[in-house]
Amino acid sequence: MYHFDNQNMNGKINNILKLICGMNGSNYGVLLKISSNGFSIRAAHGNLDLNDISLKTFCEDLRITQNFDPSQVIFLESYIKLAEQNNIQSLGIKEVFKSERFILLLLCFSSEKEMKDVEVANMDTASEMIYEFLEEEKTFSTEANLESTIENANLAVLFSDNKGNPVYTNNRFRETFNLKGVSHFNNELFKLFDEEGNYIENFDYPYQIAARNNKSLNDRTYKFINDKGEEKWFRVNSILVPDMSNDDQKILTTFEDITTVMDIKQRMKAEMAPPDVVYYSSDPSGTEYSFISDSAKKMFGYLPEEIFDNRYMIASRIFSEYLDKFKNFIRDLSRGSQLAIEYKIRDAKNKTRFVRHLGIPVLENYEVVKIVGVISDITNEKKITEKLLFAEEKLNLIFENSDEFIFSLNENFEFDLVNQLGARFLGYEPEELIGCSISDYLKDDNKKKLMNVLKEVSSSDELLTFTANFRARNHKTVQIKFKAKTIQCEGIDKTILGVGRNISEYQKDELKIKELSEKLNNANKIIENEKNKVSHHLNVSDEINKLKNDFISNISHELRTPLTSIVGFAETIASDSEIEKNMIQEFGKVILEEGQRLSRLIDEILDFSEYESGLRKLVKIKFNVVDMLEQLVDSVREQFDSKNIKLTIVSKQNHLDLIGDRITLYKAFDNLLSNAYKFTDIGGKVEIIVNDIDEAVEFIVADNGVGIHEADISILFQKFKKLSRTGSQIPGAGFGLVTVQQIIDMHFGTIGIESKLNQGTKIIIRIPKNLTVGEK
Repeated sequence: MYHFDNQNMNGKINNILKLICGMNGSNYGVLLKISSNGFSIRAAHGNLDLNDISLKTFCEDLRITQNFDPSQVIFLESYIKLAEQNNIQSLGIKEVFKSERFILLLLCFSSEKEMKDVEVANMDTASEMIYEFLEEEKTFSTEANLESTIENANLAVLFSDNKGNPVYTNNRFRETFNLKGVSHFNNELFKLFDEEGNYIENFDYPYQIAARNNKSLNDRTYKFINDKGEEKWFRVNSILVPDMSNDDQKILTTFEDITTVMDIKQRMKAEMAPPDVVYYSSDPSGTEYSFISDSAKKMFGYLPEEIFDNRYMIASRIFSEYLDKFKNFIRDLSRGSQLAIEYKIRDAKNKTRFVRHLGIPVLENYEVVKIVGVISDITNEKKITEKLLFAEEKLNLIFENSDEFIFSLNENFEFDLVNQLGARFLGYEPEELIGCSISDYLKDDNKKKLMNVLKEVSSSDELLTFTANFRARNHKTVQIKFKAKTIQCEGIDKTILGVGRNISEYQKDELKIKELSEKLNNANKIIENEKNKVSHHLNVSDEINKLKNDFISNISHELRTPLTSIVGFAETIASDSEIEKNMIQEFGKVILEEGQRLSRLIDEILDFSEYESGLRKLVKIKFNVVDMLEQLVDSVREQFDSKNIKLTIVSKQNHLDLIGDRITLYKAFDNLLSNAYKFTDIGGKVEIIVNDIDEAVEFIVADNGVGIHEADISILFQKFKKLSRTGSQIPGAGFGLVTVQQIIDMHFGTIGIESKLNQGTKIIIRIPKNLTVGEK
């Protein structure tokens, strides 16, 4: 049976639910009563629809399953549906009251994945507040009110406003802290101490901290000393809650008495004190001891009983330069001040020790009745501190006088630390850079790249090296080479430590050195060349004379041979008047052929001279190279047939255009075929292969003739050099291939030779197709 007890849904209980929701950050609060007969909603906070069928189904499922564990309840189909409809992300359930007849449940629903600050399951205070509204096991008391509930609660409660100013304390609070009869809250009477016995200033009270940070503060431990000198310990929670009457926020602070627990803890601490810590209790003068822990034997070399018997024993072992300071320390303790002092003392074996002495006065009726405290051996600490100070001084000396850029960056890549000289690399003082992002001083051209490098440094344990361009105050670029590494220790934020060197001047020097080095190398080369010129002057002169003599010899021979035939046959015709006509015709034919040969030789010499001097200009036209080669082959076919040499053209295209000088290219391939004819035996084979290769045309003139010795290939394109066949003299002036190379060069082409002795020769030529007409 479902019942909605609207009559008991009064504002007071709803205010309590509002308080609870404010404490745990939930959106809705529901007080649900479950019995064997059904359930009823006794109170609610928030705009949850209480008549929604999904809410009713969920409550019924809770009643039937009797399972109040939120980690399991959230898997109920009814809860899933309810959560989807109301944007609920998390659920809290607290069993407030249970009897044989019914169970009272507190349900809190939140749109956040986790409820903040205080979980419902731990809200004992809130449960007690709700329970106060129970009238036995039937209904809520409509006469009760929130103030009376808090006023009579078992916990000491203090309410403060959103600025941390106390506005209300309950009866238990006033009794606990001796404030009964005080008309308003008095900070002077309410004094707290931390676990170490240090007095807490008012602005560091938990409700003040919660107000400043706008965040609840939980499980803090504080000590209170009443006017009788009695110590009480409290566990304190300061919780942000909404005001009952308006939308302002208040802070609820509860004080749970844990004195018994802390007394046991302190006693165990004293009994188990380490050998370098002595706990003691003495009279206000600091001379008569009522308690000294056994660790005194280890620290001072005296048993506690020996110190009890000789009340000046410890004071007499203090170094004289600390005595006045120690007397003032004891005097101020006896006046009620809590203090700590450090001094040097000799133990029973005259060994020097440094100690830290903490004293806490215990008051009764505002009078100091005893001193309790701790004496700690800090000898090793002092030694370590002195070493650290010495190391720090050395580090500071290096840091401030280093001519390198030393810095540290926080996780946001902001400068935490910068040395003086390093900052001045950029024209700044260290304090101008500290707190600023390193990216603010990077040149835009490498800012993104360097920030990626810094992220890599931040996520790595390796020492990384990189170079960055900085923008100095004078807008000049300063190039710095860095080595950086991430340092992270427990309790310390991640830090990037870097050391950089200004390499701007180094680079200038390196450029100068490079320039001077290049000049020196050039000078050495010039000197070497001049030395070579001088040392080889005579050899060069001899080579020139030899080439001149070879050229004259070759040309003389080539001219003499046809001239001899011409003169010889002409003299025969002229001297013999009775020579037959057919003989005259035969002699005339020889004279004509030799004259034509002589004419071709002279043309070759003139062409070579023009190519050599650069006077010959190309006349470029677009023409079909396959057609040109076919014409050339037809013109020499008879000559090749005379030696039974098979001459063919191999081409996949019948038409292949090229822009170039058709006449000179014709002459070049004529020279190549002439060479192939000379060096191919009777019955041989010569092929002209034409290939279309993208932007160029490839020509291969291949024969299966005698080939060329490997040592002779290198001289083929030298002027006036001739190759000869063994046992025969090959006609020619020695510049046929040189002329071919000149023609190919003028067409921006390439020429190469592949040949092996007795295995034939390949001349490979590549000429670009798309030369502009008229281009030189």
